[in-house]
Amino acid sequence: MGDIEFPRRAALRAFSQTVTVEAMSALAGVAPDSARGKGQIRPEAAFPIPAKEHSWEIRELGEREMPLEALIDRLFVRALRMRESFLAEIDAAVDVDLYVD
Repeated sequence: MGDIEFPRRAALRAFSQTVTVEAMSALAGVAPDSARGKGQIRPEAAFPIPAKEHSWEIRELGEREMPLEALIDRLFVRALRMRESFLAEIDAAVDVDLYVD
């Protein structure tokens, strides 16, 4: 049997040239579900391309039948806990986006 694939995903992602994954995690007060420091290479990458920036992500995954709204709601429950620390402290050095798939 192969790995289970989750076709639905909602993620809060942060990217920075200067703010490290460790600093983003400290601000958030939680460990990311996925992170990569600038210059790191993903172990599963087909081509060894170093990351051009630091990236930090929390995400919620679900089956195809799950409405995206439900995934976003679950993600926002986690993100709201970080509102006072991470989200309030984000500055021009960090770009944040909501990714939905």
